[in-house]
Amino acid sequence: VRAGAGFCLGADVRWTTPESTQDGQPAVLTDPPCWLALDGRLDNRDDIIGGLGAQGARSDADLVARWLARPHADPAALIGDFSLAMWDPRARRLRLVRDAIGARPLYYAETPDVIWFASSLAAMVLPGWYAREPNEGFIAECLADAPASVEETPFAGICRLPQGHLLEVTVSSAHRRQYWTLDLREERSIP
Repeated sequence: VRAGAGFCLGADVRWTTPESTQDGQPAVLTDPPCWLALDGRLDNRDDIIGGLGAQGARSDADLVARWLARPHADPAALIGDFSLAMWDPRARRLRLVRDAIGARPLYYAETPDVIWFASSLAAMVLPGWYAREPNEGFIAECLADAPASVEETPFAGICRLPQGHLLEVTVSSAHRRQYWTLDLREERSIP
């Protein structure tokens, strides 16, 4: 993404809901064009289907891709247990999104030319570019039972996206923002 040379997105899918058996990930849309890999599930499928005006059963990944591909789409409307990556080839933009509660992890690392991401820490330490350096400060905090950061991991250079956040990466920049905060006055229920 950073060097502008290209983009690769893959998914190792585990079927956890009846709808997930329909997943052909990554989900690919043609209008507007985008690719999405989803680790997790969507709990408010009916609301999203209604908001899209979509008919027929679709996979969670397809519904989330259609929802987020809309202009000014708000990931806060997605209720579920997920982490996702979405590539917009027209804008040459990668969006990494972690669910509001943070049930699914999402890790990422940056080099000058590459953004590497996965929903598994084990997948992050596999590539040959990573030297597997320990993050001694974070490890010390954990041993003292006083972790101070929700973003650090046991590995130097590998970060965890905080819950309710998204990371948007383009060729020229990377911006992280919080899209959801707990509002004790808001009532949300899942039928």
